[in-house]
Amino acid sequence: SSGDLTATGRGFNQNANITGGNISVIMTMTDLSGDPGSITMADGTTTSGGSIVYNAATDVALSTLSSSGTVDVTADSDSDGTGAISDNLTSRWYWI
Repeated sequence: SSGDLTATGRGFNQNANITGGNISVIMTMTDLSGDPGSITMADGTTTSGGSIVYNAATDVALSTLSSSGTVDVTADSDSDGTGAISDNLTSRWYWI
């Protein structure tokens, strides 16, 4: 796709590549369900676009992010001390 993408909810499992303009994935934890507000990119998936924001209430497991703008990745946005950012790639090629 070529437009902007915004996804909100209680959890995000990315199992395919995302390509677009500005991309925002904001996951929160709800009081009623207790579902974790995590973001998980499957191994080998890529997100590419302008500015990229991945913001999770708990954990973020990253594969590959490619941006022509800024990249902002936040784990533990609810500040309870339980979130972490981890590398979800099995191969270790890094592009700068």
